[in-house]
Amino acid sequence: MKKMLTFCSVLFVVALLSINAQAQLALTDGLVAYYPFDNNVADASGENNDGRVDLDHSFNPTPTTDRYGRADSAYLFDGVDDFIEIPHSDSLNMTTELTISLWVKFDESVDNWQVFVAKGDYWNETYGLIYHNTFRELNFWHADPDNSAYTSWIDPLIPYNDVWHHIAAVYKSDQTKIYTQIYVDSNLEVSTEVDIAVPRTGMINTNEKNFLIGRVNVAPYYHLNGALDDLVIYNRSLTEEDIGALYASDDYDNDGIGNRLEVALGTNPFDPTSRPVFLSEEQYADFDGDGDFDGDDLGHFAKVFGKTLWFVDQDGDGYGDPSMGFYWVGQPEPAWLFAEQSWGVLEIDLGNGVSMNLKLIPSGSFVIGSPEGESGRNSDEILHGGILIEPFYMQTTEVTQRQWLEVMGNNPSYFQNCGLDCPVEMVSWDDVQIFLSALNSQTGHNFRLPTETQWEYAARAGSVTAFASGDLTGDSSSCANPVVDSMAWYCFNSSDTTHPVAQKLSNAWGLYDMHGNVWEWVQDWYGPYPTANVIDPKGPETGTYRVNRSGSWNLNPRFARSAYRGRHWPDSRINYLGFRLVLPSGQ
Repeated sequence: MKKMLTFCSVLFVVALLSINAQAQLALTDGLVAYYPFDNNVADASGENNDGRVDLDHSFNPTPTTDRYGRADSAYLFDGVDDFIEIPHSDSLNMTTELTISLWVKFDESVDNWQVFVAKGDYWNETYGLIYHNTFRELNFWHADPDNSAYTSWIDPLIPYNDVWHHIAAVYKSDQTKIYTQIYVDSNLEVSTEVDIAVPRTGMINTNEKNFLIGRVNVAPYYHLNGALDDLVIYNRSLTEEDIGALYASDDYDNDGIGNRLEVALGTNPFDPTSRPVFLSEEQYADFDGDGDFDGDDLGHFAKVFGKTLWFVDQDGDGYGDPSMGFYWVGQPEPAWLFAEQSWGVLEIDLGNGVSMNLKLIPSGSFVIGSPEGESGRNSDEILHGGILIEPFYMQTTEVTQRQWLEVMGNNPSYFQNCGLDCPVEMVSWDDVQIFLSALNSQTGHNFRLPTETQWEYAARAGSVTAFASGDLTGDSSSCANPVVDSMAWYCFNSSDTTHPVAQKLSNAWGLYDMHGNVWEWVQDWYGPYPTANVIDPKGPETGTYRVNRSGSWNLNPRFARSAYRGRHWPDSRINYLGFRLVLPSGQ
């Protein structure tokens, strides 16, 4: 009862504030269900969406201590068969707007999907919230009549294990766009805006199935292994202020202060709505005042400002370099969360001291193509949003002459004088298939070329500019361009030859030479970007040309832009055509 009164008191205060600011709705507006879980599954919203547990008590979650330390004021799910079922109600069918808010604490040692809530038998049938411990990936499903789609957020540092966190997911669609947001502990971590292909589609599916808490009803019957509390559902899209008010109403450390992360703990030197900011002046980063800029400062910043920081990995050795400064993650670029140092490198032994390194590329969403105003743009770079990429490994460099020689026993390259650490070239797409067959037989892995969407997603590494290092400046036909100089070998600096790999700066995900040096074959036939499948889309089934990306040593930088689409016949062997490989994330 105490918890319910606290929540209602907050609603009352916000409602009073709304009288003075009519544009802001009270937190009671649009509320269709609220479950305090005070040793029961009753709906405290007044909408009568009461829950029920299975009559067989072995399926019932166990009352547990909540984040305030109060006994029997949250529910603990065993990860095996515990769940709560809310009988179907039309009020739980959302179409154009939805907000889910909950508190969760779970065991992150479980290597599987953790289901928080799902409307229907499966999380992607209508809408739901799930989390995967291995990928550290939070998925907000919002299935529409055209396609199942989701918004995801990944954070490898948030300590989910045995720690309460507030999660809120917001959805809104109109006749032209779908807007989604994910908040964690009141921080806006993901904000997406996706065009709707056909007017009036894109709304969330509806059904007459029950609303499930802690499981799905379809094999393999994923469950939640952890505790849930204060589940709230709205039929409208809450604002950032609303989410902050929900979060701020909780005093989980009992110090008398609501725990919004922006409570006056110091002056935040950053704009929380900005894109990632790089800082190189160490004197501005010594947050603990000990005279050194080190990991203690990163922890201090995270505690004070609620933002995860990464050291920049300037030399690409897999470890952050404090002397190069750091960056933090704001919105709308959550993909920058994955810096070079955040995930390890997968090293594949090819024998005789030769190896191949790959980086784990995080899952996420992005917009493929380029805006109409981008300098040097081609007409086939049509923007297409809502592309969702599952995690995969990508080779950190182009395949080198040394690696080709070790696998195939020959070196077809024109620029052999460049050395064995230079990219192999003079290899056709067809030749690469022969190489792949030999490599997979030798290593027991399943190497392949990246799809076109995988390649651009990895090349961008969270950036939205022409290059991972910024936008093209000046004349797009000019050979010299300072923006790309630090990352690419191209006509201005290549001296008409290829160069050893990994001599230029990597992008934010530790990938080298994604701009310039040699063109890179990808798996797809050339054709219009796919639109029917938004999850790991693949190119046309047939075609005349195979796509290549990245530009090369002999061309001006417009061809090295992340969005530029090259193409050649699959049997073409040219001294500017090479490739790099990918592996499924399970290997």
